Amino acid sequence: MLILSTLTPLMPAARKSFPTGAQLLMFLMKLRHNMSFQDLAYRFEVSPRTTSRAFRVWLTAMTQLCRGLIVFPSPEVAQSWLTLKEQKHFSKLRAVIDCTEVSVSRQGYAA
Repeated sequence: MLILSTLTPLMPAARKSFPTGAQLLMFLMKLRHNMSFQDLAYRFEVSPRTTSRAFRVWLTAMTQLCRGLIVFPSPEVAQSWLTLKEQKHFSKLRAVIDCTEVSVSRQGYAA
């Protein structure tokens, strides 16, 4: 809900046929699973063009929101992270991007 409430003011008014919450879910599904717009359109009962357009709108909004979170260091700072041997092989290094995923499981509640 935090993402939805933060980004809703940046979004154009949603149509009743494809509400804002559904658009966010579709956007996250596209990012996580790389589903085709055709598949997403079928699942959300809208046209592929609508899913594509909504994805671009959400991507623009997320870019605006997250722009300040990603900072690239100067080349000198990036080089200071490396050993002398690594500096020879990675002389143009600017960043190390770690895309590690950590699975989190929650214990279910007894009914």
